[in-house]
Amino acid sequence: MLVAINEDRQILNLLDIDRLKMIDLKTQKFRCPVCKGEVYLKHGSVRAPHFAHVSTASCQYASEHESYQHLSLKKALYHWFSETETVQVEQFLKKIQQRPDLLINASIAVEIQCSPLSVKRLRERTNSYHRNGYTVLWLMGEALWLGDYLSELEQHFLYFSESAGFYY
Repeated sequence: MLVAINEDRQILNLLDIDRLKMIDLKTQKFRCPVCKGEVYLKHGSVRAPHFAHVSTASCQYASEHESYQHLSLKKALYHWFSETETVQVEQFLKKIQQRPDLLINASIAVEIQCSPLSVKRLRERTNSYHRNGYTVLWLMGEALWLGDYLSELEQHFLYFSESAGFYY
C-alpha cells in the first residue's frame, strides 16, 4: 500500500516523497485509508517503501501483496500521468468496493495486473467499474505478456477498435 492517513488526518502518498525524507516518517503513526486500522511504514533496502497493516484481520486489502514490478509500474505511471492529469493512488471507491492502482481525473481506473487473475474476477471488477461510470484500463505485467498462444485470461484482455484493430 502506497498511501496512508498520517497523524494530521492527511493522506500521505509515498510516491510524492523523496526516499531520504522517509526516514523522518518512521516514528509517526499511520492508518489505512480503507479500514482505518494501524499501518506502519516499511522502508528497507530490499523492497520498495510501502505501508503494511499491523494486523491484517480487519482489512480486505491487507493481503494484496504487490510485487516490485507492480510497485515500479505504479510509480512510473503515477509520475507520467501526473504531468498533465489529476491522479489519485489507491483511491478507495466505496460504492463499488474497489481500490484501483491509479484513478485519473476521477473517471479512469488504471489496474496493473502482474499476476494471474481468474476470468470471473476480471469480469466482476470490469463490469463493476463500467456500471458505475468508470473507464478501466488493464495494464499487463511481464508474466501476462503475450506468448505463442492466448490463454483464456489473455483472451479477455484483448480489445478491438475500428481505428486500431485488435490490441492487448
